[in-house]
Amino acid sequence: MIHSQDDSDQFFRLGPKALIAAVSKCCGVFVVLCIGSLWIRFSLGLLGVSWDLDSFPLIPTLLVFFVWSLVLTVVGHFFRSYKLDEQCLHTREGVIWHKHTAVPLNRVQHAEVARGPFERMVRLATLTVHTAGPTSYAVDVKYLDLDLANEMLSKIVPHELEQSEDDSKTE
Repeated sequence: MIHSQDDSDQFFRLGPKALIAAVSKCCGVFVVLCIGSLWIRFSLGLLGVSWDLDSFPLIPTLLVFFVWSLVLTVVGHFFRSYKLDEQCLHTREGVIWHKHTAVPLNRVQHAEVARGPFERMVRLATLTVHTAGPTSYAVDVKYLDLDLANEMLSKIVPHELEQSEDDSKTE
C-alpha cells in the first residue's frame, strides 16, 4: 500500500503468507541439515571411522537449534513492518535489537523485484532498493505479495527517472 500524509505513522506488517513462507524455509534448512549430518555419519562409517553418538547427540542438537530458529522466525515476523510514502521507504525490524531504516526516494540508485522458486509458487517477492552515494547500500523488503511489490516498484521507479533527469540538467 502507498500512503498519504494522513497515515504517515502507520507501518504495514507482512501478511500470513509471508509467515508461512519464512517458516517453510526454516523447516527446509532443518531437513537439509539433518540429511547432511546423516550423510556425514554414513560416509564416515564407510571409511571405518566410528562416531559415538552418545558423546555428541547430533540430531537432538539440531532439533534444539531448529526449535530456537523457528521461534525467532515466528516472533520476528510480528516485529517486521514497512511503509512507503512520497519521500521515503521505511522498514522496521528486530525483536531484541530494533532497526529502523529510512531510504529517501531521491537517493535511490535502482530498485528490483526478485523471486526465488519458492516465492514464485506462493506469489511472493522481495523488493530490493539500492541507494546512491559513496558507499552503496541495499534495503530488502522480503515476502511481499507480488502485486504489492510491483506496485511499490512502480512508485519508486519514477523517482529514479526524475533523479536522472535532474542530474542531466545540472551538467
